[in-house]
Amino acid sequence: MNHEFRMYVGPMFGGKTTRMLSQVERYSYMGEDALLFKPLVDERYEADRVCSHTGVKRKAFRVSSGDEIVKTVNALVGSSPSVIAVDEAFMIPGSGEALRWLFVNGGHTILVSSLQLSSDGTPYEEVQAMFPYATYVAVCPAVDRISKKDAYYTEKYGGRKDHAIEVGGAEMYRPRDWNGFLEEMMKDFKKLLLRKNTTGRLSDIGAYGYWYPSHNHKTKLLIDCEAVHLALWKNQDPYYAFKIKAGNLALDIDLDGKKEVCVWFTEEELIRSMVGLNE
Repeated sequence: MNHEFRMYVGPMFGGKTTRMLSQVERYSYMGEDALLFKPLVDERYEADRVCSHTGVKRKAFRVSSGDEIVKTVNALVGSSPSVIAVDEAFMIPGSGEALRWLFVNGGHTILVSSLQLSSDGTPYEEVQAMFPYATYVAVCPAVDRISKKDAYYTEKYGGRKDHAIEVGGAEMYRPRDWNGFLEEMMKDFKKLLLRKNTTGRLSDIGAYGYWYPSHNHKTKLLIDCEAVHLALWKNQDPYYAFKIKAGNLALDIDLDGKKEVCVWFTEEELIRSMVGLNE
């Protein structure tokens, strides 16, 4: 059997666990034993089994840390399985380092199913630690039930009013495409860190008294700075409005002493700023 590190990542309801369990089954046909792990905190479905949303299930050990994974594998002296599969790895502290060690030093094939981003768009540390060692990565999209498009992100619309890890299902989370995810995320954001050189447009006041992006007044950030989210304006392309200190902007017009201004950014510029592509 080839020595592999296979990752199945994506939003909730994207079939990650189903694909991982299918691979476990494939290895079993090849005569390779597999040992499955799941987070101790995940009590959905059956506590001692990894279960997919489609009803596929397989017995698993529940662990609270990566060290427990390594200790369990090492305890099976003489009968250590060649395949280690971990479901919802992002919920297990230290899983990234543990699986790296088992892959590099233990010679095991590793299978992982996991979210790679939190509901506020933050990459999960454990999953990020695994990517450099992966021999195969499958991004498994779900379907945004609102737009009917491929969904690569997870929106948290129920449960606690923060983005901490909270075990739940469809009553709490739903997959979203980028437009829907960003729109919902911006509703929650009061402030956002925008990076130097992010390009936007100052506001004009239209005939009906509404602020809208002027195509005559381009500006860009001189430094990384905090911006206060004000509004979303949907025309042919969505624009996002932020209140920014005038001193943080490159300006070629007189602001009549204003210390803060409204600046609109396109979705593309926001994405580039958030991931650091405009530096």
